[in-house]
Amino acid sequence: MEGQHYATKVVSVNNTEWSAVVVPINANHFSLRPDTDVLFRTDVNDSTTEDKIASGTQEYSAFDWPFNTVNVGSRFRLGDVLGYAKTVGGTGKLVAKFLL
Repeated sequence: MEGQHYATKVVSVNNTEWSAVVVPINANHFSLRPDTDVLFRTDVNDSTTEDKIASGTQEYSAFDWPFNTVNVGSRFRLGDVLGYAKTVGGTGKLVAKFLL
């Protein structure tokens, strides 16, 4: 996927297990949009890293990145786990978008 600047990934989530959101390209920005209320953790074993993202809302990174990404690299690297998600109840989809 070298040279790809934008990617969308749909993650299936449920209320019984944490689903990893894996970065599909080298990226500097991301957004998360669930179709149902989800819990999101950056550390699957630490509830203090948990936040709730409500259905129909979108969470996104908005970093100022003034540097040349060729020389400095990406904030989120291909294959990294951005975080872990599960629904508050039932099943659903979490749409994750990544931009270089």
